[in-house]
Amino acid sequence: MKITEARVSEIFDQVQKELKRISKVKLLPAGIVLTGGGARLPKIVDLAKRELELPCQIGVPQGFIGLEEDPSLSTVCGLVLEGVGLKEEKEFPSFLKGTIQRLKRIFRIFIP
Repeated sequence: MKITEARVSEIFDQVQKELKRISKVKLLPAGIVLTGGGARLPKIVDLAKRELELPCQIGVPQGFIGLEEDPSLSTVCGLVLEGVGLKEEKEFPSFLKGTIQRLKRIFRIFIP
């Protein structure tokens, strides 16, 4: 467990450096939301609060039956929701059309 905690601490150190770079250290009133499989690590919320000195919570997908308590797929669920939202729009601004086409090509690699 000490090895895992050390690696997670290193990750939070990198996050802290990025927050410093963008002048947001201790300036995120809503705090940090942890998602993905790493959010299931024991005591990760406490470690994030201690390392980043910000409020912290685990993000879980909403509106997906059976996944409401599992943060490991929350990022994928967010991407699905974003994709549905883009598809529902009738017209895309011209600068988004190329980006959407590139994203479609990327997803085709992973989803035949």
